[in-house]
Amino acid sequence: MYFSLAPAVLLGLFSSGQSLASSPIQVSSAVTEQNRFWDEVLANCPGCWSGAIVHTAFEDSKSPAFLRPTTDKLNFRLKVDIQDDDRDHGTWTVNNVEEIGDERVIPLARHPTITPPTHKIAFDGVTLRTSRSGNLGIDIGFWHREGDTFGMRRSVVVTYNENDAQDEQSQKLDEIVYLQQKLVPSDGFVGNTVVPSDKDVMLDEVGDLITSESGFEMKSAESLKREPLERGLSRAKDEHTCSRLLNSIMEDHTCRFRMTLPNRIAISLPLRIVAGETNSCLFAHERTDGSIQIVEIDFEGEQTAGATMFLLDQL
Repeated sequence: MYFSLAPAVLLGLFSSGQSLASSPIQVSSAVTEQNRFWDEVLANCPGCWSGAIVHTAFEDSKSPAFLRPTTDKLNFRLKVDIQDDDRDHGTWTVNNVEEIGDERVIPLARHPTITPPTHKIAFDGVTLRTSRSGNLGIDIGFWHREGDTFGMRRSVVVTYNENDAQDEQSQKLDEIVYLQQKLVPSDGFVGNTVVPSDKDVMLDEVGDLITSESGFEMKSAESLKREPLERGLSRAKDEHTCSRLLNSIMEDHTCRFRMTLPNRIAISLPLRIVAGETNSCLFAHERTDGSIQIVEIDFEGEQTAGATMFLLDQL
């Protein structure tokens, strides 16, 4: 699998048919987008994190479809170091990603010396990677950071499998990894250990993130289109788009899988990614102020066409 789950979670950061964006207010180069991504890393990621991670396989042989855990709930631990004398480089050290005792150290760089296997996109409090080729993969993280006193990370990694005997022109929803971590004190932090109580930051089951289309209005939308590379911002109160997004997250659809994961990220994903067709994947998260962030990623076949972050306020 080209975009395998292990590297996706380990790197974490590295780890639309309709768009609200008006004419783009900024034309960005690839380097500018890399800088935006790195600035989001600097703002949210440094320090020590501990929480829980669960690997699952998507099962649709029975109705309704469901996620079958393929690992226990593990105490996933992370340390992100950014060099004091060189803010463009650092390390990303993870423990207990796939099994207790595993450890990997990944070098980080603002500008990698080789072309990375993923597109990197950043919005306020959001880091997003999508695969460039091969099996479609998505790695999205929602971050909330208040200095060194509080931090919460919620991430989802999704992969599709192109080895589908039924249709060689499509990829089938295959595996989903979800995790939640809290910022913990750096003093005395040990990565290669297990703190069972830290897993409690993520519940085993949760209710739906959104239960009604009423009570929300569109506040803003920021979009990034890849070809040509453009970024645009709109603050129009688009009721139609707001309703469409909420409906996709709340309602069951024949060709999509939706669920609010235990880390409180709601997902709405196509069951298949079909070559030559437009597809979209949605991820929603409630911020501490009660507003809802929804990230919609658009694909032409398995190629990333763009992404939009919508911000919905409660009325």
